[in-house]
Amino acid sequence: MSIKPNFTTMIATELRVYVLAHRDEEEALHAYLDKLHAENRGS
Repeated sequence: MSIKPNFTTMIATELRVYVLAHRDEEEALHAYLDKLHAENRGS
């Protein structure tokens, strides 16, 4: 069993790389999309 990274502390580019490498992890994808949405809302 591997330890998952803390998605909340990762920046969007790190999350993107992680999601592309682990395409089957929905939790990572949701964290990435949430982060993108939050960044776009703040602009």
